[in-house]
Amino acid sequence: MTASLLTYWFGPPAAGEGASHSSAARVHTDAIIVRAIQQGDREAFDRLFRAYYGRLWVYARRRCASDDVANDVVQDVFIALWTSRATWSIRVSIKAYLFGAVQRRILHLRRHAAVVARVEAESVAAGTLLGLGAAPLAADAQTDVAERARLISHAVQTLPERQRTVLALWWRDEMTSPEIAEVLGVSPQAVRKLLAKAWSHLRDELSSELR
Repeated sequence: MTASLLTYWFGPPAAGEGASHSSAARVHTDAIIVRAIQQGDREAFDRLFRAYYGRLWVYARRRCASDDVANDVVQDVFIALWTSRATWSIRVSIKAYLFGAVQRRILHLRRHAAVVARVEAESVAAGTLLGLGAAPLAADAQTDVAERARLISHAVQTLPERQRTVLALWWRDEMTSPEIAEVLGVSPQAVRKLLAKAWSHLRDELSSELR
């Protein structure tokens, strides 16, 4: 798989936290930031917010129905962090913690939406509308796209959601296997297996792109 192909779909890797920083240095820096926020350092919290908000929003937006929902998800995560700052702790890294928190918040919203949908369906069946209005029609899929874009889009979209998420976190957000494991609540070994399966699938689907 070429870097250009990953960049085409997921965008370039995030800048600013690059591989030039050693793991030990990152752990030390994270510990300083966590300690400062635990002690109520609002400036440290604001810097953290500015450093991660954009990337977290992109991650959330790919999994949420709208810009506003993605915005609410990320803001809720930071509000919860600040509210419980005195007891805040991380297991792997700040990055893994924040992405994991966003992931859990999205899953919570999905479960809630499923409950609402079920109740609404039952109410409609009983002839009692909830007054929520009709769901908007899905936008027509874009049809006039380049063949290369179509092939890449199809290949990535046919990946199971978890494989697609692992690949995006590994490439776009430059996460390590332990960090991705923290986000998804699985083991690092499971992450490596998911990556391997994703690579294999994309190679099969896009063999002409990899020559």
